[in-house]
Amino acid sequence: MRTRWLAVCAVLIAAGQAAAQPRAISVFETPGPPAELPLLPVPGPTPPPPPYAPGGPVGQYEHDYLYIPERAPEPEQPDAPCGPPGRFWFAAALALGNTPTAHPPGLRMNPGTRAGLILNGGLWLDPMHTVGVDAGYFYLGRGEVAGFGTEYTARFDTADVNYRHRLICGDVFRLDGLAGYRYGQVEEHVHAFGRRDSNTLNQFHGGQIGLTGEAWAGAWFVAATGTTAFGVLYADTSVVTLRRAVACEESRYAVMPATSARLGRAVGEHGRAFVGYQFVGMTRVTRASEPDDQSHFWAQGLTLGLELRY
Repeated sequence: MRTRWLAVCAVLIAAGQAAAQPRAISVFETPGPPAELPLLPVPGPTPPPPPYAPGGPVGQYEHDYLYIPERAPEPEQPDAPCGPPGRFWFAAALALGNTPTAHPPGLRMNPGTRAGLILNGGLWLDPMHTVGVDAGYFYLGRGEVAGFGTEYTARFDTADVNYRHRLICGDVFRLDGLAGYRYGQVEEHVHAFGRRDSNTLNQFHGGQIGLTGEAWAGAWFVAATGTTAFGVLYADTSVVTLRRAVACEESRYAVMPATSARLGRAVGEHGRAFVGYQFVGMTRVTRASEPDDQSHFWAQGLTLGLELRY
């Protein structure tokens, strides 16, 4: 009996020691869930600096609202060039014109209407057509008339080049200022058979100022230019008679006014057809018909032409 109780006590002691030892975990066993850790506070979104929305009021930042910035303003479009399109232009026109009557002793002689040529061109120096240069040439062909033993011939031409600057620009018009140089020439001959030969050559050089403008409505346009040149006139005169021969060279102050007008219509994308009027004057000219006096000379004509712009 006593031996049986000792065996029971030995079994209980061995079981207590086994329970006190740590249990080995098999690699085939799945561990249980880890113990839950305490949650840490998460900071909320940082409010943007005021103002919280572009253009919005400064106030309390609300976490429940979505702040969307305003759309950036559209970039400003550059202004379009003022006036007709094209940075370069060239115009050519035929002219029908005349010059004043000559008065040889006892006669009135006029070579009448004759053909001429007008050329004009220019270039804008900037994309906005603010400053540019232009040049022009007006030639009136040689005119001849004969009668009562006397023959009279006349020839005229002029050229100018200008700096051009925009003064006023509107939706349907523009006005530019001009400053430049003008050259003019008047050549005359009077041949009185057996009595007298007179030849004069007048050449003008001077600086000029003026205005040029244009207005348009749809495909139609009207343009006008007015300039005045101030300078020096060089006059060469030779007179040969039965008794003597005289040659004279002199210079004097003179003025050359000029004006032109055109009415036209666009033809295609780059062309413009037009009709117009041209006038150029010259003061203090020595005429071959009256070599001892000074008088005014002028040339005028109607024009028909075509302009190209690119």
